[in-house]
Amino acid sequence: MKSPTTFRVMKDGRELAPEELPVQRAAATGQPVLDAEVTVVFDHGTSRDIFGNAMPLLNDEGKVRGAVGSFIDVTERKAADESLCRHEAILRTVIDSTSDFIFLKDPEGRYRFVASRPRGCNPRSKQPQNSVPH
Repeated sequence: MKSPTTFRVMKDGRELAPEELPVQRAAATGQPVLDAEVTVVFDHGTSRDIFGNAMPLLNDEGKVRGAVGSFIDVTERKAADESLCRHEAILRTVIDSTSDFIFLKDPEGRYRFVASRPRGCNPRSKQPQNSVPH
C-alpha cells in the first residue's frame, strides 16, 4: 500500500492549525509541550492516535533555534481502553440488574469484589420493597 502524502492533525474533533501543533508550539513559545495527544487523519481515511512531548532547542545564548518532538502510536492502546470501558459498563449493568450474590476472589482466596442485594430490592433505592419485617 502506498504511504499517505497528506494528513490532518485533530484534537477533540477539531483540526489543529499549524501553529497549534506540539513541535511548532514548543518552537514558538520556548516552552516544553508535554503529554500531547492528537489524532493524525490520513488522506486515504485511516487515522492514528499519537502521544508524546515536544521540546524547544536553544542556542548558546538561550534563544530558541527550533524544536524536537518524540511521539508514540497509541492507537491500539486507546482501542483496548475503549473496549475495556464498554465491557465494564456491560458488567456493571448485569450486576446492577440482578438480585444474586456475586463475588470475585483472587488466587490467594481474598475477596476482590462483592455485590449483593436482597431479593425485592429496588436497584435505585437499595431499599427492600416487599420484605416481611422480622
